[in-house]
Amino acid sequence: MDSEICKIYLVRHGLSELNVKGLIGGQTETPLAKDGIKQVKDARSKFKHVKFDNVYSSDLQRAIHTAEILYGAPVPEKNRLSGLRERHFGVLESQPFSNFGDYTGKIMELPEEQRSLYQHANNMETDDELSKRIIKSIESIASNNLGKTVLIVSHGSAIRVVLIKLGWGDHRHLASGSFKNVGYAEIQYKKGRLEIIDVEDTPRQAVQ
Repeated sequence: MDSEICKIYLVRHGLSELNVKGLIGGQTETPLAKDGIKQVKDARSKFKHVKFDNVYSSDLQRAIHTAEILYGAPVPEKNRLSGLRERHFGVLESQPFSNFGDYTGKIMELPEEQRSLYQHANNMETDDELSKRIIKSIESIASNNLGKTVLIVSHGSAIRVVLIKLGWGDHRHLASGSFKNVGYAEIQYKKGRLEIIDVEDTPRQAVQ
């Protein structure tokens, strides 16, 4: 591994109890569902060729539990970061996902420069706020792990906005809810810059 590069596997947590119930998890604590634990254990085979040198996760239990199963050891307390949390959904926290409405459709109606600033509900983090928070956390992790391969477990909306911000696709290509449980993005950090190398089951959107 090049000593100037950090290789990152950014993974979404397994199926949670709130996912099973069709509710918006956000920053609400919810454990992995029984099927979610099995899902994560089955997903270990996807990374059998990877030797992780370090592990980080959001400080929410569903992410910590997923990271520990995939990494095979506890996530150190100092590596459980609030900056990697899911989007705060404001008044929609723990509400039925159907209450989210046509979020993607409404964003796509806006001019490109306004999409990341759109606030769908009271006190809900915008894509701009969320992507800045997540990317700042990832860059901090990467700068402290040069020459290493790192596992980071975060959340669906958080990963999706990072992919959009880094140019893998737009809001239609990467619609709300499209990033599956235990899906992952392979990212490289070099000379202060993040670059997406690949995303599982999600080809890069063709330039229009």
